[in-house]
Amino acid sequence: DCSDYKNLLLHEKYSTIESIPENVMKILKDNEASEPFGKTIDLTYDHLSSTEVLSKIIPNGLEITSSFEQVGHIAHLNIPDEVAQYRYLIGQVILDKNPKIKTVVNKMGMIDSVFREFKMELLCGEDDFNVTLKENGITFKFNYREVYWNSRLGTEHTRLLKYFDKSQSVCDMMAGVGPFAVPAAKKVECKVYANDLNPKSYEYMKINASVNKVEGNMECFNMDGREFIKYMVNDRKVQFHHVIMNLPASAVEFLDVFRIDQTKIDFEPIIHCYTFVKGSIKDGDDLNVLSKQQVEQVVGADHIGEYIDIYPVRNVAPKKEMMCISFRLRQPSESNLKRKVEDATTENEPEDKKVKL
Repeated sequence: DCSDYKNLLLHEKYSTIESIPENVMKILKDNEASEPFGKTIDLTYDHLSSTEVLSKIIPNGLEITSSFEQVGHIAHLNIPDEVAQYRYLIGQVILDKNPKIKTVVNKMGMIDSVFREFKMELLCGEDDFNVTLKENGITFKFNYREVYWNSRLGTEHTRLLKYFDKSQSVCDMMAGVGPFAVPAAKKVECKVYANDLNPKSYEYMKINASVNKVEGNMECFNMDGREFIKYMVNDRKVQFHHVIMNLPASAVEFLDVFRIDQTKIDFEPIIHCYTFVKGSIKDGDDLNVLSKQQVEQVVGADHIGEYIDIYPVRNVAPKKEMMCISFRLRQPSESNLKRKVEDATTENEPEDKKVKL
């Protein structure tokens, strides 16, 4: 009963002194513990973890969902259809067992909006989606219902910084609220031109630039990605060193803006393009080859000077990987491009249409 000591609770399987392993008894003796004695403890809801609670509630054979993505005070769950009928109960358990969580939401469907907002259902807690969070020392503010945010990309947001230098400029084509742009302007102190199509993302991007005191290094734009690049090249005459394209569902499609027949770029920036690749290393799929194929089908192999890196960011689902392809853009001359087009056209002509010399 002395306040200077604490009770050490052993597993219930050690119900007698004889059942306690010798090495455990030695540790107790070496630390001058008292003789073990029996004690009954009534376990309540408060003693159980969320997984333990849900395992008692969810019928056997169904998946127990206790993991979640934390976005500030919000817990974002992705509850499978088979246990959807228990979603409000699951949400309440998550709220009860995580003191820092004030709001619990469930993902509904896929992201199919051009503005990339999540469709979500409030399961329990406060109806408050205004978030303030810190990631790698950078403060971000936004409304989670209105913009895209993925806390699982925190490491990736930092990894890409190693490519940037203080003397360089960076164009972020699909910048969101600034998870790549703000750290680049803050930590690397390079010049950043950050763009997003979503007006709300643009609004919070400017707020985050202000909160982190990087307005001097960061300009924000609210444009279509292709128009943004053309504007920077043709109107602003900016010779940027890097381009970030973090829209893995469709970023590859925007690579066509870097073709010489779309935008004439007389410098050689490094493009960091994110994409989803269907494949698995475990199944022997070459993710590097599959990634290159996606890029070259749009921009053309003749527009690639060299591949800098092909990096597996994270596994999204079975046989689905998120990849980052970094390559140096090198546009061919217009005469070479025209010759290639003519050669390709000639090869596709019927034999009787070809000119014989």
